[in-house]
Amino acid sequence: MRILSLAVLACCFLSTLVQAQENIIRCFTVENEQARLQQGQKIETDAQFEAWMAQKIAEYQRMNRPEQEVYTIPVVFHILWRAEIENISTLQVMSQMDVLNEDFGRFNADTVNTPLGFRPVASNTGVQFCLAQRDPQGNPTNGIIRYNYPVGTSFSTSFINNTVKPATSWNPNDYLNVWVAPMSGGILGYAQFPTGSGLPGLTGGGAGNTDGIVLLHTSVGRPPANPFSGIYNGGRTATHEVGHYLGLRHIWGDGGCGVDDFCNDTPLSDAANYNCAVTHVSCTTVDMVQNYMDYSQDNCMNIFTLNQTDRMRVVMLNSPRRASLRSSLGCVSPIMRPDAGFFASADSICTGGSLSFADTSNNAPTTWKWYFPGAVPDSAVVQQPTAIVYNNLGDYSVTLIVGNMVGFDTLVRNNVVRVLNNSMVTSLNNLPTVCVNDSSFALSSGLPRGGAYAGPGVSGGAIFNPATAGIGQHLIQYQAAGCATFDTAFLTVVAAPVLQFSLVDSICISAQTITLSASPAGGSFSGNGVNNNGQFVPATAGSGLTTLYYTYTAPNGCSATDSQLVRVLAAPVVNFSGQENYCISVGNIQLTASPSGGIFSGPGVSVNGQMNLVTAGPGVHRVTYSFSDATGCIGVGSKIVVVTNIPVISFAPLGPICVLANNLVLNFASPQGGSYSGNGVQFGIFNPATAGVGQHTLRYTTGVSGCQATDSVVITVFVAPTAEIVRQNDSLRAARPAAAYQWFLNQQAIIGASGRSYAPLENGNYQLVVDSASCSSSRSANFNFFFTSVEVVGMQQISIYPNPSEDGRFTLALKDGQLAVRFEITDLHGRKIFSQETNSAQTNIDLSNQASGLYLLRWVDAERSGVIRLVRK
Repeated sequence: MRILSLAVLACCFLSTLVQAQENIIRCFTVENEQARLQQGQKIETDAQFEAWMAQKIAEYQRMNRPEQEVYTIPVVFHILWRAEIENISTLQVMSQMDVLNEDFGRFNADTVNTPLGFRPVASNTGVQFCLAQRDPQGNPTNGIIRYNYPVGTSFSTSFINNTVKPATSWNPNDYLNVWVAPMSGGILGYAQFPTGSGLPGLTGGGAGNTDGIVLLHTSVGRPPANPFSGIYNGGRTATHEVGHYLGLRHIWGDGGCGVDDFCNDTPLSDAANYNCAVTHVSCTTVDMVQNYMDYSQDNCMNIFTLNQTDRMRVVMLNSPRRASLRSSLGCVSPIMRPDAGFFASADSICTGGSLSFADTSNNAPTTWKWYFPGAVPDSAVVQQPTAIVYNNLGDYSVTLIVGNMVGFDTLVRNNVVRVLNNSMVTSLNNLPTVCVNDSSFALSSGLPRGGAYAGPGVSGGAIFNPATAGIGQHLIQYQAAGCATFDTAFLTVVAAPVLQFSLVDSICISAQTITLSASPAGGSFSGNGVNNNGQFVPATAGSGLTTLYYTYTAPNGCSATDSQLVRVLAAPVVNFSGQENYCISVGNIQLTASPSGGIFSGPGVSVNGQMNLVTAGPGVHRVTYSFSDATGCIGVGSKIVVVTNIPVISFAPLGPICVLANNLVLNFASPQGGSYSGNGVQFGIFNPATAGVGQHTLRYTTGVSGCQATDSVVITVFVAPTAEIVRQNDSLRAARPAAAYQWFLNQQAIIGASGRSYAPLENGNYQLVVDSASCSSSRSANFNFFFTSVEVVGMQQISIYPNPSEDGRFTLALKDGQLAVRFEITDLHGRKIFSQETNSAQTNIDLSNQASGLYLLRWVDAERSGVIRLVRK
């Protein structure tokens, strides 16, 4: 016997049962338990829990199953809503309470659908439910609390568990918390499994403020109180989840045939049942698809077993937050001061007649004191006084004083009884015309009120039964209490229409829509699977037994309803789904499906399952398989076959690349996504330096689903240019032409120096980088350049210093005895900046107010002339 983890015990991720139109997840407790485990909210293991459970069940069974005690659980409903349609009615909640009490007490009407072989183990669990009458503070309540959330709120399981539950939960030791919400994700419901035994070292099932069950609003209660359509609108989601809340596992144990639900009277099953296939065999025996802990649709579920009852009662006796529910006062109305109220059996009687009085006081009075002035007797201390006789004419008051342990209340009603002369005329008018199939009703048109009726079909002095009276006119007599006179009138009972409504006993779920017919025509059809056009849609009804109704109203106003029981046969389960991928070059493939013997169809497909991929062509193709079983029901499956064409490779233009260029990302082939190889290629990147100078072949391979193609392209790696500097006079020049140039001074790039020649502005080490065909050279060797600041002409000598000048101030020095010199200074554009004639040994020249750059000093004396370059830094 394999034991499942408690974290994945309780409920129900429905990945395979998905109604095509609804995408329903039948139960989410397994995922909820897993999430709580991952968040560290529970640490109790399944082995520890089941060991404790086995011990407690053994003790319980030795007590001969003390089932005489009924365990009543107080329930509070937390209604979470955004739009009004999600704010379910009180009637829908009351309907859910009815379903819970019927299912757990086996009072449900559909017990007749329990197969004969399972009936010996069917059980009344002895667990019942009540809507809370008092809140945790002891105040009165109806057990229904409503919370309005903003439009757009997403009720995910994490939002409900982490935010909503802690903020709204009532004490889980005293109440079963039921949260009703428009849950996202198609989830119908989930529960929190009970805490274990309190074994040493265990903390049990997690935080109390998340304990309870959660239900989708459309799954609560049953029609007509539940206005939502579908196969999960019968209130059985709550029955299923409360089963988990009380310790039950899924009927198939959440595993294969080797996994148990620890209940010996539930047959082993290999998986969940999603319909009502009553003869389905999985693990050598017929599955108990009717069990509340399976995944069947609501109208199929109808049984808890004896062993399941044992588990739930053991939990109610021993498990924390379950055992305490048995002593909760949640179902007991809080004691309040009573509010007195009553009514009399008649408002008028004749002298000598008698009345009875009914107490209608609120808040549970325990004592009553009546005063009847003028009557015999004139007082009483019982709750419902009878035979109060009035002998004298007049109007009389009645006083009621009620009390309990909290206090008293007094109600005085004046002129509540009128006593008339016993010769007063009694009248009976306005008796209705009714249908023979109408329900019994109380006659009330006699005056004065409170008298007795007699006649065909009348019982209890006022109740008329049309069926007992029969069709025709019936004389009804009325006599007021104590009055000597009486009156009579006729009451007419008319016939109900006789209907004929028939349909085939069974029909396949895949059958076409059936237009229903009955006689007399003109009525309306209803039932699971019936649409507004009076048509029965088997797929909407779902597999299993379903009852269809025909209601007709005759011209006389009488209505009748006839019904027809139809079994919708489940379609055979076809195993043919998923996706297969092929290259078109494969040619033909053989499709397979089970059960065998069906028919295949689709592009390029023959009926026996041969598929010609070339005929189908490249693309995504849906292939269908249809199988008809012995009943004629057809099951259909489909899968996707993706046919891929052999790819055609193309390359974007790829020019030559310099051996010193950066690495090249190879992404110029189409279709992309393939792989490159070749000299200098690694991880989709081409390294020209690694490849070296020359021509290199790069190979590219791409393809999917076995369709591969390979092509190649040649890339040229050329040698990098060489940079060399030569001097021309006072300028520097690249030794060889190139596409682009960049000059450097002392390792720093000279901004704007991008020509083949460059006129230095200062002394230093110059370098050059040239670019040719987008390939840059290495830097040239250093070229040391310095200006000539002394010019010698024959025996004469003129010198300038400092040159270059940092601040623009220079000194012109003449050799002793030199002739007078006239000089002028111009910028490179020929504009005169400064001029002077001097024969001084030293003459100051001030260019501090001029911009940095190169200037020319031209000098002339009586015999010679010359030019000196001045550099203003």
